[in-house]
Parts: sequence; structure tokens; C-alpha cells
Amino acid sequence: MYRHGSMTHGVWRWALTLVSLILLLFSLFLISLGPEVRIFEEEVPKLVQRSQTLFSGSDLLIPAWGYRYSGPYRLDAGKILKVSWEADTSVNVYVLNDVDWQNRFFDTPTRWRKFGSGRSGFLEFYINYNEPIYIQVLCPTWCSAKLYRWDEKVEWVENVIETQTKTNVQTTQVTYGYVLALISGALFVAGVILTITPIGGLYKKEGLKLRSYREYLDNLKQLKIQMNLLRTMYEKGEIDENTYQRLANEIDDKISSLRNIITQERNACEKEMRGLEEKISALKKRFEELMVRRRIGLIDKNAFEREMKLIKKELEDIKSKREYFKSLLESLTFEEI
Repeated sequence: MYRHGSMTHGVWRWALTLVSLILLLFSLFLISLGPEVRIFEEEVPKLVQRSQTLFSGSDLLIPAWGYRYSGPYRLDAGKILKVSWEADTSVNVYVLNDVDWQNRFFDTPTRWRKFGSGRSGFLEFYINYNEPIYIQVLCPTWCSAKLYRWDEKVEWVENVIETQTKTNVQTTQVTYGYVLALISGALFVAGVILTITPIGGLYKKEGLKLRSYREYLDNLKQLKIQMNLLRTMYEKGEIDENTYQRLANEIDDKISSLRNIITQERNACEKEMRGLEEKISALKKRFEELMVRRRIGLIDKNAFEREMKLIKKELEDIKSKREYFKSLLESLTFEEI
């Protein structure tokens, strides 16, 4: 009985050893295959700012007892109509719909959607409905006037589809390989805890630490608001011309300084992008050379697969950096003042 028990124990021990050895070899085979890298294109919706000039002119004359008008414009709801002007005297500017236009009294608007007045100014009207829109300008005293500059444009946000190239790394089989290697290794060497370290080095992504430029853009927008407020105070006669010119020059200097900073940082990002493109080109050449070496037999299969893993890893890191700099460049785009 004792001898039969010993023989049974020995059979199971060798069977366990043999099976665990087979599983260990199979797990190493799964690990050697490496992660599956799949490069694909994905369509991503993106909001893009659009604009269209409806009319732009200079040195336009308004005759005495007369007026100028534009329209009717058929503008879609959701768009923003913007009108700006500079004249030799104070003028009234009206934004009218078709009902307002028909209810004028001796060519003078009695109702309107938006109104502005002054020697220079800016009107912004949000289009709520799909209806005809007119723009009328006249001298409030019915005198003649000259428009040095007159601009009409419409702006809107459009949803476009952008194609992005992405890399998908499937590591399921590698994960199964590591788990199986730990289990089979522990069974193969009974009583000894083996730590199976991952094959290959651990590659850490380089941390990209760049300061946020949102504060620059916010300051730039704030300066624009200050400039518009200063111009309005001057047009209403709340400040004299010397004070207006001095403060306007000060704000312009600040705007110029911020623009220079943002431009320098944007140029630095563009330089980094060019450097990444050069690295991608070098990796492609390295890949082509590796394929030739493998084809003519200058490199064995194991070395070839090891080099391919390194190339794929470097390509993935470079693409993630490129996406980061691309998004940063978009955030550094600012509206011209």
C-alpha cells in the first residue's frame, strides 16, 4: 500500500511538472508575440468658427435728406450679424426685419431689432429667426454724411468632421501570458516563489510640462473690452481726446506685448511639431531598413521582432506628443483686435 502511494505521488509530481513546464513555455510564447498595434482613422466632430463679409466699403456718401441701406439678407437663425463704421459725423444705424422696414415713416425707422449711434461704433445682432434683415444708416439731422469705413459681416459656429489617426494597442494576450507564467512558474518550482519580470524594459512616457497660456488669452480679451469701453466713453464725451489717445496707446502697448508673447510660444510649439515630424520620418526609414534586413536575412527573427516593438513604442510616444502640441497650438489661437 505504501509503495503504491509513493508511485502515485511520483506520477502526479512528474505530471504536474511536465504540464507546468508546457504551460510556462506557452506563456513565454504569448509574451514574445508582444502587443498588437493597430493604426486607424477616426472621424471626430469639431466646432469651427466661420465668418462671411456681406458688404465692405469706404468713402461712402449719405446725401442730405437721404440714407443708405443694405439687404434684404437671408440669414440663418443662430448666426451673428456684426456692423462697424467710422464717419465724419454722428450717424444712426438700424438693424430691421421686413416688418420694421415696411413700417418706416418717411424713410425713418419707427421700430428696429438693433440700434447704434455715433461717429464710429459697432453693432452685434444675434439672428433668432429665419427672416429678411435690412441695415439702414442715416444722419439724425438729415444732413449729408461721409462713411470713411463701413463693414458688414456675419459669423457662426459650424460643426465639421475631422479625421484623426489613432493607435490602438491590444495587450490582452500579453497579459494572459504574464498571468500564466506566474502560475505555471510557481507550480514548476514547488515551494519557491518566483517573480517573473516582464520581458523588455519599462518605457515611461516623457512628461510634457508646459505652462498654461489661458491667462494670456483672458488678459487679451479683457484689454479688448477695455479698449471698447474707452472708445465708448470718448464718443459720449466723457473724456477728452488727449486722455483718450494716451490711454488707448497704453492699452495698445499691452496688447502688442501679449501678442508677442503668444506668438513666440506658438513658434516654439511649431518648432517642436517639426521636430516630431522629423523623428517620425526617421522611424519610417528605420522601419524600411529593418524590413530589408529581415528580407535578405541580415537579421534573425527574434532580433527583428525586438526592434519592431521598439519602433512601434517610439512611434506611439511621438504621436501622443504631436497630439498634445496640436491641441496647445489650437488654444494659442486668438482673435485679432
